[in-house]
Amino acid sequence: PAASPYGHWVQPVILLLFFLSGATGLVYEVAWMRMLTLVFGATSFATATILSSFFTGLAIGSFAIGRLADRSRRPLRLYAILEIGVGASAFLMPLALAGLTELYVWLSHQFAIEFYQFSLIRFVLSFLVLVPPAILMGGTLPVMVRFFVRRQETLGRHVGRLYGLNTLGAVVGSVAAGFFLILFLGLYEATYAAGAPEVLRRDFHN
Repeated sequence: PAASPYGHWVQPVILLLFFLSGATGLVYEVAWMRMLTLVFGATSFATATILSSFFTGLAIGSFAIGRLADRSRRPLRLYAILEIGVGASAFLMPLALAGLTELYVWLSHQFAIEFYQFSLIRFVLSFLVLVPPAILMGGTLPVMVRFFVRRQETLGRHVGRLYGLNTLGAVVGSVAAGFFLILFLGLYEATYAAGAPEVLRRDFHN
């Protein structure tokens, strides 16, 4: 196989960044679910929306961006672009959800919509807002696999290591968001704090 164009120290740093990527992703998920609770007024609707949008986006991103990663000669640059997009969504999401709230209020004043119809409208619009960042998150794993896997026989080992590391980061992120970040920083500040490293990460990859 071709020698890696990167130094040996780079791979451990990339693995650490991928771990942090999993952590920040779950910080977003927990924080956005809290924001959606304010939009829907019910935790069950917010949970259903965030889970369905995240899993849909992860599946689409893994498939579509995975095909793009297979053709990429610079997977680290592609990974940096994905992370910048995810980080930017952390700053834009509160504004987007606030805009949706204003739209819901306007619709309720303009039309006589029943509760379940109105809930369906809120679900669809919130789903469409949440899916794009989830697609970007879903694309990070196949891009990292493209970077690390250089021989077919090492595919399973690398995928298992990357998926496990990212999942471990997700566990840390969910605990940190649920018990510490939102409590001490606030709901919106927690997403901003998680999003800032994502955007700044471009300096390393470039």
